[in-house]
Amino acid sequence: MNMQSIRVLDLADLAGQFAGKLLADLGLEVVKIEPPSGDPVRNIPPFRTAIRNGAVSSADGSLTFVYLNSNKKSITLDVRSAKGAKLFRALARRSDIVLESFPAGQMDRWGIGYSVLAQENLGLIMVSITGFGQDGPHAGYSSSDLVALAMSGLLSVFGEASRPPCKPPETQAYYTASAYAALGALMALRNRKVTGRGQHVDVSMQEALAVIDQIISSAANEKYVMRRDGAQHKQVSPANVFPCRDGYVYLFVSAGGGHWKKFLSLWSDHPPEFDGAEWDSPGFRRQNTPAINSAVRQFTLRFARDEFVEHMQSNGIPCLPVNAPREVLEDAQIEARGFVQPVADLSRGPYRQTGVPFLLDGQRMPTRPAPGIGEHNAEIYETLLGMAPRDIAVLRNEGVI
Repeated sequence: MNMQSIRVLDLADLAGQFAGKLLADLGLEVVKIEPPSGDPVRNIPPFRTAIRNGAVSSADGSLTFVYLNSNKKSITLDVRSAKGAKLFRALARRSDIVLESFPAGQMDRWGIGYSVLAQENLGLIMVSITGFGQDGPHAGYSSSDLVALAMSGLLSVFGEASRPPCKPPETQAYYTASAYAALGALMALRNRKVTGRGQHVDVSMQEALAVIDQIISSAANEKYVMRRDGAQHKQVSPANVFPCRDGYVYLFVSAGGGHWKKFLSLWSDHPPEFDGAEWDSPGFRRQNTPAINSAVRQFTLRFARDEFVEHMQSNGIPCLPVNAPREVLEDAQIEARGFVQPVADLSRGPYRQTGVPFLLDGQRMPTRPAPGIGEHNAEIYETLLGMAPRDIAVLRNEGVI
């Protein structure tokens, strides 16, 4: 399959733009469709200073937009209008995938739902991302990242046991659902090679989060309810975040590999009761986690963070620093593999961005900058649809594109 020949029309908002980014990173032609005024995500901070006609500006400098829309093209189109919907159907006839994250049924109300588009392009794949899916009693519920987290059961296990549930960083529901959306699109492309027909990929953010770990499956089969326990591992002890003099480490003294005895040998003045045979049992240690954690904290506080990591790693004990984002950028492993790449952007100025998290035959796919508003209007409307520049100008004046 020639990925560059696969065209994606990306209508997704913040909930689904990462899906389009993943497909663009894999080499598909992803055409971002924005309203004539531009995608609202362009207004989300933090902002990076941009260069406009030699002057400094923050316009179009949203780092959120730049990240989620790298490697994409951009056209403007008001799909809510009758003329815009007609143009969109023409684009869909010449495309392979439509990616959208509107409320369930909204595309149908605009006359560009899957049932309509598939009649005109039997091979078309539509990928829809919503909070709860296209059907069911909650399909019409308003949703957001945090709402989906709450309904998935995942939010209930984040945080400390003595405190209310804690929101995880950033927009995990959006990113997780987007990852499954991209996977569903690729699966539908594979199926199309066999059947010649497209499919409607229906992604629920609630379901996407509910398959993380085994919390729902465990509750369904063994009635096991996972509890909030902060950074503490559910089965292993000691396995937690511990303080050092100048930061934190995550120490994982696993059940295998003789780690417990090795750990005690490196901790010369450990509590003598830890030498008892019963402490060799991982289950016994997990049952006595509070006592272990209290003693280990006093041990780790004697060291500088990097000193303690080296002390553990040189003896085969899994332990690494809890890095701040800036430290990840400076990490020798990250630098050695070229994960953070320079991006040449003539309008915003050069910047750095994380690349795809895998290598193909030792090479990482390059990253192109996010497009300006409607940057590829001429290329798509003139070349793909054969429209004359004067007709494009009329539609622009009418606010359709």
